[in-house]
Amino acid sequence: MERCPFCAHEILDPQARFCPACGNKLSGIGDPATAGGRTPPLADAFLTRLQRRLKEEHPGSDFNRLAEHFYASGFRDMLAQQQEEYLLPPGEAFWEDALDTFIIHYGREILAHPLPEAILRYQGKRKEDIHLQAMIWDFLAPGEERDRFYREMTQMPLAILQNASRYFLTPMPRERIYLLCDQSMLANGQEGFAFTDLALYWKAYLHRARRVAYADIGNVARKKSWLLINGQFFDGGPSLNAKMMRLPNNLARLHQ
Repeated sequence: MERCPFCAHEILDPQARFCPACGNKLSGIGDPATAGGRTPPLADAFLTRLQRRLKEEHPGSDFNRLAEHFYASGFRDMLAQQQEEYLLPPGEAFWEDALDTFIIHYGREILAHPLPEAILRYQGKRKEDIHLQAMIWDFLAPGEERDRFYREMTQMPLAILQNASRYFLTPMPRERIYLLCDQSMLANGQEGFAFTDLALYWKAYLHRARRVAYADIGNVARKKSWLLINGQFFDGGPSLNAKMMRLPNNLARLHQ
């Protein structure tokens, strides 16, 4: 029985090049950038974060295939060059941006629900440098979804807007509605979610309506097939849930 020399995890796949538990490259692969099978600190840090991101946001994804792309694509070298430009050790923002870039560029054929490339244009941007409505639209990429999305008030059928306002969308005076997604089974606007310039509103079937201001978003976590946003149930479906793992946290960052 083969075990990882770094964490002792049992290796079930004899062709595995990376440990599925700790992410280290297994010995005997002959990569000139490794010494004794051990990945360098930068690669080790990135692969550890990559494995954690996949487990949290893309469960069931093939970590080994993505890890091979990390070495074969030259991304490791590009990451090392970027790290050298930092005067201080890179913080979490550096790693989050690097993970987004890598997963979007190399995960499209691997992930069940890949993320839209357009979200990369918002890396490192400040709130005053972006159009918030466009950012929300780019993150969700409604053209890839089957749900009914409305971007402008004038596009929203009056009956759907009235039902949404009655059941979950209760904006404050002068709060602008940026996007409404109708996810009701009867296409009547009674369930779904909406983004405004200040907050996220949503209501799932048989659940209470919820609202969270962007500045108050504290945690977005996957729980089985659905999400918990600040501990509250949210389920937009597999594809939208993958995107919603990224969007609320980015909105929170901009409103800090």
